[in-house]
Amino acid sequence: ESLYYHSLFQIPKHNKVCYILTIGIIETYRKHGIATYLIKQVIQYAKSNSKCGCVYLHVIDYNKVAMQFYENNFIQYIINHIHHIYIYII
Repeated sequence: ESLYYHSLFQIPKHNKVCYILTIGIIETYRKHGIATYLIKQVIQYAKSNSKCGCVYLHVIDYNKVAMQFYENNFIQYIINHIHHIYIYII
């Protein structure tokens, strides 16, 4: 699977990728910058690792709130026939 993502994202094979498995904010706490802060921290960590080529995550297609958040915040949206993917290329 790793080689699949390296070719999909056009990342050199010697680079590693950082995957965000889950991030969720209870509705009451949304719009307080929590998710933005967490994403920025992950990106900062990945950038500090010279072997990391990108940060990526998947979003289920009916989670429109999350999709809008990622589209508005630093991450490129990629659609292919297998996944709905958001990626930040380092």
